[in-house]
Amino acid sequence: MFNSEYPINDRFKLYSFGGFSIKEGQGYGFRRLPSETDNNVYSIYPNGFQPTLGSKVYDISYAIGAKYNKNDWFFDLSNTFGSNTFNYDVSNTVNASLGAKSPTSFNAGAHSFLQNTINLDVSKNIKNFNIAFGGEFRFEQYDIKSGDETSYLRYDVFGNLVTSDTDPNDVVGAGGSQSFIGFSPQNALSKSRHSTAVYADVSYDLDKKLNVDLAGRFENYSDFGSTLNGKLAVRYEFVKNYAIRAAVGTGFRAPSLQQQYFNNSYADISTTGNSIVTKGIFNNDSEAARALGFDKLKQETSVNGSVGFTLKPISKLSITLDGYLIKVKDRIVITSNITDDRLAVYGVESGRFFANAIDTETRGVDLVIAYDWRLGGGNLNINLAGNYTETKITDFHFPANLQTPQNEFFGPDQINIIETLSPKTKATLGLNYGIGKFNFLVRNTYFGKVIRDGYPFGGVQEFAPKMVTDVSVGYDFTKNINLTVGANNVFDVFPDLQIYENSYYGVFKYAPVQMGTLGNYFFGRLNFTF
Repeated sequence: MFNSEYPINDRFKLYSFGGFSIKEGQGYGFRRLPSETDNNVYSIYPNGFQPTLGSKVYDISYAIGAKYNKNDWFFDLSNTFGSNTFNYDVSNTVNASLGAKSPTSFNAGAHSFLQNTINLDVSKNIKNFNIAFGGEFRFEQYDIKSGDETSYLRYDVFGNLVTSDTDPNDVVGAGGSQSFIGFSPQNALSKSRHSTAVYADVSYDLDKKLNVDLAGRFENYSDFGSTLNGKLAVRYEFVKNYAIRAAVGTGFRAPSLQQQYFNNSYADISTTGNSIVTKGIFNNDSEAARALGFDKLKQETSVNGSVGFTLKPISKLSITLDGYLIKVKDRIVITSNITDDRLAVYGVESGRFFANAIDTETRGVDLVIAYDWRLGGGNLNINLAGNYTETKITDFHFPANLQTPQNEFFGPDQINIIETLSPKTKATLGLNYGIGKFNFLVRNTYFGKVIRDGYPFGGVQEFAPKMVTDVSVGYDFTKNINLTVGANNVFDVFPDLQIYENSYYGVFKYAPVQMGTLGNYFFGRLNFTF
């Protein structure tokens, strides 16, 4: 990572920042048993196998800009670029249709997303007013690249590609790499769009007691038309260090390119829960979506409001309390697994689709308390943050031409993700003590109870609240060099064990809820500042 600034003179400066990272990971698929003749090649794996899914992720970002000050008018012109590429490799697996000739590792393809944004911001203080306005041009591109042919194709016993003319008696075993079927040329695509926006913001400050802020933004998307949104915020300090604040606004979010175009085939537990089958995610522009009568994706719209208090009863203690309400209309979600005879031609048991399926309402309260305390020649910062959030589905939108029950369109498992799978209550207590060149951190995070629905083949389970502790120690060798070592989840806390019917015969002991299933991990970090 880098962050730099170069002043040309007192009024004009150039700046740039950015970073590059490579992340590698491994995950594991369902174990293929020796008896699963359609998924296993006995001569290669006589004891069965557990596929390994490897990932290599490249992230790059940078920004370059210029700031200029003329008669207290501030100009900021910048260009920001970001790109993410996600590569898939599958190993310790087979393409069962190739039999003993099958490779055991495959390049399964990749998908990538890039975004480039040009911004111009202008601002000026005029007595009690602050005026700001600007514009933005954004370009986005999403790509899916196909993998090795053997990662997605199916072959007959003679090694020929299976077609509609192939004798079914000459086909043995499932096609594609087991666990993760590679992206095929039918999945591959390159889609892009651009948007242009202008905004204006005017705020008024009366003797630091009353502040009124009014903002508006007009945006035009090349694929979804135009939208105009605004926000009004008010803050009033009725007694010194005691204030009330409130805001109301509207929002708009166009479907992302990923929501519009991502598609693939994947291995999963069958809807009956007794075998591993191939399922599919179909994009909104696919023949499958049209055949089942899915509507085109459209934008989400929202209305939000908040009200809160801020107080500073003593010099080193600050408290904020805010309540908020957010209503989202035509929220984009992915459906449950839909079984339909019309999907059989795509070689899947069931399919999922992105759709504007629901309206939601979110209510919540945030509390933050911070205190600085001089202690033993150093400084102790105590920070307590708590949150209660509840989201409810207020309406469902079923495609008029889709003949499927609600449990398949948006079933209990998907309702569970929206309403009860995340903790409604979460709190963090952080203690950060700095003395000399040392810094010590202890942070405790409380995760409230959650409920997980294992539909369609499992049960409903409640997970008890948990507490996770993070610790770290930092040392400043110089003003520019810092070493930090620590541990996250130092006591190796996990969620409750899953009930047996949700664990796939005991394979998955823990569900990915609350703090997740990774346990503790230890780290060392060396920072250079220049």
